[in-house]
Amino acid sequence: ICGVSIALVSIQLVFGKRFPWLPKKLRGVSISRTRYIRVAERVRPWTRRIDRLVKPRLQWLVEGAASRVVGLLFVALALCMPPLEILPFAAAAPGGGIALTSLGLAGRDGLWVVIGLIPAAVGAWLIYGLVA
Repeated sequence: ICGVSIALVSIQLVFGKRFPWLPKKLRGVSISRTRYIRVAERVRPWTRRIDRLVKPRLQWLVEGAASRVVGLLFVALALCMPPLEILPFAAAAPGGGIALTSLGLAGRDGLWVVIGLIPAAVGAWLIYGLVA
């Protein structure tokens, strides 16, 4: 389910959408303000650490056509996830690549896009090993 969901959102990135389209039912989902504040307070130390690591650099990797290529990569990695579920924790490789690369896209940091390619390559190697 995770891989297919990522692929559906990534296809929208390929077509240049700045914000993902979500079904009306999913857009209507909300959480209470108190729960949101409680969760935000718990993750704040982590987000502050991450914010120190992410800064605008190598922006040509996160803008225009490059972001669409990254979207294609996301679609490919996301579609690799379901077959990798047969091996314990193998789907974590493409998932980690997507997570790190997404951090780069969100922070406009091309270095994180490059770092995200490492686990993505491991995921591609695992798929190749299953097919070959």
